Amino acid sequence: MDIITNYEDIGKIAKIKNVMAVYLFRGGFNKLPAYIKIRVFREGMPLIIKDEKFLSRLKFQILDGYLDFKPLITKYTEKIFQHA
Repeated sequence: MDIITNYEDIGKIAKIKNVMAVYLFRGGFNKLPAYIKIRVFREGMPLIIKDEKFLSRLKFQILDGYLDFKPLITKYTEKIFQHA
C-alpha cells in the first residue's frame, strides 16, 4: 500500500484508478510512527477520497497499531518527565 503525498501532482493523482484517498501531507507516510499517522488524519486536510471504506480500514489499522504501543509510549514519556 502506498500513500501518495506529493501535493504538486494532485490533479494527476486524482485520475489514477487505484488511488483511494489523498491527504495533504509532506513526507513518507508509511515510515511514520503510528502516533504521527493519527495526527495526519486528525489535523490533515483530505483533498480527494474515492473509497471511504479503504480510508476507514486504514484509519482502523493505524489506530489499532497505536493502541498496541500506547502503554510503551506512556511509560517512556512518564520516565522522561520524571527525570526532567
